[in-house]
Amino acid sequence: MKTVALKERSVKPVKAGFFMLFRMAFCVAAIALAIAYAAPELVQRQIDRMGATEGEDETARPISVSSAQSTTSKPILNGWDRRHVMNADTSGHYRDTFRLNGKPLQAMIDTGATHVAINQSMARQLGLQLIPADFSQEVQTANGVALVALSTLHSVEIGPIRRENVPVVVMPDRALTTPLIGMSFLGQLKFQMSAGTLELQG
Repeated sequence: MKTVALKERSVKPVKAGFFMLFRMAFCVAAIALAIAYAAPELVQRQIDRMGATEGEDETARPISVSSAQSTTSKPILNGWDRRHVMNADTSGHYRDTFRLNGKPLQAMIDTGATHVAINQSMARQLGLQLIPADFSQEVQTANGVALVALSTLHSVEIGPIRRENVPVVVMPDRALTTPLIGMSFLGQLKFQMSAGTLELQG
């Protein structure tokens, strides 16, 4: 009798546990059926998402337009892509507004001049600091021999063309009234005269 009683006590917990698992499974199934009945579209969406995730190939994923587009950089202009065309005036000279040290001045092209040339008043306007002792070089001008000073312009520009550290001759005011653009600037460019026009490249 003791042995039988022990067997009966050991069986009851097993039956109780099985019954609890059955009740839990039934409850889960009931909840799932309720969700499927109440929101069938939600269930179908979840099934489709799971299927797409399982069959997805990493290499087949679409790439966003922004990441797929290649960035094309703007072409870098070299010195000879910058051009400026000047027209001859009625006297056959080429005059235009140049920017010397950033200051616009009406100047004339002179291919026979070794340097860009300005007078003392212009030099002061352009910020060149000169003393009387700097005027030690003799040059022949239309008005005779004159003492000039050698200096450097930070920049000379015409249209899109720019050159820096350009040698300049500073002359007395009486010897020069219009700035001359000589070969210290022109020699750094390509230029061609034809049919009353002067094309500068640089």
